[in-house]
Amino acid sequence: MRISEINDKYNEYLAKLKDYRTELVKKQEESKLIPNNTRETEKYEKEIDKIDKGCDAVQKYLDSVNEIKTNQDKLKSGNEEMQERLNEIREQQKCLEIFRRISTGGSVPTGDVQKLMLYSKEMYSVAKVMALMNMKKTQEKYDSIYNEEMQSPMDILFNQVDSNKDALEETDFPELNLDLLMK
Repeated sequence: MRISEINDKYNEYLAKLKDYRTELVKKQEESKLIPNNTRETEKYEKEIDKIDKGCDAVQKYLDSVNEIKTNQDKLKSGNEEMQERLNEIREQQKCLEIFRRISTGGSVPTGDVQKLMLYSKEMYSVAKVMALMNMKKTQEKYDSIYNEEMQSPMDILFNQVDSNKDALEETDFPELNLDLLMK
């Protein structure tokens, strides 16, 4: 059962308990008007006390469910922030690799060069200066880093973190048997 369903169900049950309590209070007031009817008045008083305890128990349960929901929402938003940060780190890692390739004098695809320029013009400039210093070395030709099928160890780690985000699915909660409180 989802948290929203639990809230709806127990709020409905709480409303019924409160309606029943209102009826009992009316009956208790009516029984007070009848002379020598203390026994029935006390019976209503005990029943009202049971209803109050039941309402308190339901409200405490709803409060704890709402607290769990709040914590789950915080975890999900934290997970989304973490995913955004991981994506930024992946992009940074790729740009650093492009920087390394350019700075060693390698032949890098135009798309990758443009990605580095968008990421940091300063890095691109430094990489080109370093490439000029390494011109005498043999140039290696690289494929695009954005099209590689091979995964780096960092990508494997990021994928593991991505797969663990499914662990934040909503939890099923047991149903609270309030009939026991009413006896």
